Amino acid sequence: MSHERILSAESLLHLPTSIPLVDQLGGDAIWKYFAMCLETPRPSSKLDQIRAKVTGVADRLGLVHKTDRAGNVLICKPATPGYEHVAAVALQCHLDMVTSKNEGVEHDFDVDPIRVRIDGDWLKAESTTLGADDGIGVAACLALLEDIAPERMELEGRSHKDKREFVHPALELLFTADEETTMSGAMDIDPELLKARLMINVDSEEQNSICIGCAGGFEKILLLPVEWAENGDDAAALSTPGTFTLLSVHLKGLLGGHSGAQIHEPLGNGIQLLARILSNTIDAAPAGADVRLAAYKGGTAINAIPREARAVVAVRTAHVAEVVTLLDTAFASVVRGRYTLEQEPNAVLAVATMSGSDDWHRTVPTPLKVVEDELGESPAFAAGATNARLCALTPTSTRASLDYITSLHHGVIYKSREVEGLVETSIAFTVAQLTDSGLYCHLFARSSNDAHMVEVSQRLDESHGASWWEAHGLTQLAETAASRINGKTLQKFGPTPALNGFPGWMPNPHTDLLKSTRSAYESEYGVQPRVYAVHAGLECGFWQRTFAGMECVSVGPEVAAAHSPDERLEISTVRPFMRVLRATLDLLCRQ
Repeated sequence: MSHERILSAESLLHLPTSIPLVDQLGGDAIWKYFAMCLETPRPSSKLDQIRAKVTGVADRLGLVHKTDRAGNVLICKPATPGYEHVAAVALQCHLDMVTSKNEGVEHDFDVDPIRVRIDGDWLKAESTTLGADDGIGVAACLALLEDIAPERMELEGRSHKDKREFVHPALELLFTADEETTMSGAMDIDPELLKARLMINVDSEEQNSICIGCAGGFEKILLLPVEWAENGDDAAALSTPGTFTLLSVHLKGLLGGHSGAQIHEPLGNGIQLLARILSNTIDAAPAGADVRLAAYKGGTAINAIPREARAVVAVRTAHVAEVVTLLDTAFASVVRGRYTLEQEPNAVLAVATMSGSDDWHRTVPTPLKVVEDELGESPAFAAGATNARLCALTPTSTRASLDYITSLHHGVIYKSREVEGLVETSIAFTVAQLTDSGLYCHLFARSSNDAHMVEVSQRLDESHGASWWEAHGLTQLAETAASRINGKTLQKFGPTPALNGFPGWMPNPHTDLLKSTRSAYESEYGVQPRVYAVHAGLECGFWQRTFAGMECVSVGPEVAAAHSPDERLEISTVRPFMRVLRATLDLLCRQ
């Protein structure tokens, strides 16, 4: 059976907009494969479609591939004849993408392709994440699988006067699963899958830069007991038609960003800012306003700084106008008192009355699936609810919930002593939701110091568990409420043990792989590349733990605002990135 050397864009792409996009971007092989990624839904844990397309490319090129039980795909490309003796090199990317969109945007990441536009030198999506993290890495790996035909040398930026052909050692192209959520692909990889002990990870996002280290991390779920006004005068007042009015309070337009790499930047956390706005409003409102929480939700991804949050509050109808004014005042104080217009230029607070039939809060974000069945939704609006059936928290529980949200740490804990400017340890508070049984909070901690990761977990256990609600008079409520969910996945209130932990990657600035990669960058850019470590999770920590003696570097083109709907790829950095990859492989063969 004959196999193809180069796959045409027409044979890979199906949407009428894809081929014109590839042509507009320059026609390089990497762009047709990136367009394939844009066409293919690939949220974490739903990777069958993209996995099938990747293996289909391997089949058409006549290359051996394997898929392990963790859902990782390995494609093997033999060395250039005469270079079989050179040590094999693995190139690694991840198949999944963060699925984040702006409020009100109609986009189903399970079904819809990513819609894009070109804005100057940037490729952007239409109000969703672009998926260049790590779709451009997937595309780069697939492009390397194609033979470099002479007729494509000029297109790829190589001179016909360069008589040396591109050569490479044996290549192992590794496409991993679920990096953006649990890192289960890296965690559960078949230890026999890889033979190479040199690894080029293509999941970095800075041009002319080489990453040689990253932070490890873990997730932490906290559940605060809450009390719904279900009995007595409280419930009677809420049930009296016309007594209370529901207000939707929606903080939106924040920039958001990566919960690790951008944790040190002045980016507002929508979950905590909205809680402060509501707290200030309650403090300033007359007692008769009786403002209390009916619903609360913020954040859509555990690894993204939340861009927005939304609450529903019940307010005595006679005081609605006054409370709306106080909310606007609190917004100006809380948001504009902390962030300049340059730092958060688009932040707005939208306040509107609503009816019990509105059900925005009933769509549970992906990170909440772990507790959706066990804890239930906020009972504020049952199906077809009316004001006569309105349910809200008691005033005491409202205050405790807002205090809990604002008391959780979000930001830098320790800076590195060894690397100037590098964050060593941090916590990001990324998802929150008020549920039937409690206030659910999801945190993501990171550190390049294992001892500090243990310390952070213990600190959360001590500060926001039983001692916190004892100090706030919630111990009896916690014990009573816990009995209602006994036997479920989450059996008690407070912090869970550390979840989905992953190891850090210790930098080694003295490897032969780094030497070759640095030389390739110097040749391409004419200056030495920046060599750095990053406060974010890369799978290289797993590779060093699983495969003894593994040397790693991580590279990529310029990607800005990853994990947010503002994510964008700098077009002019893509072709140099591909030349650097080929030059690195070439140098490894010739050194």
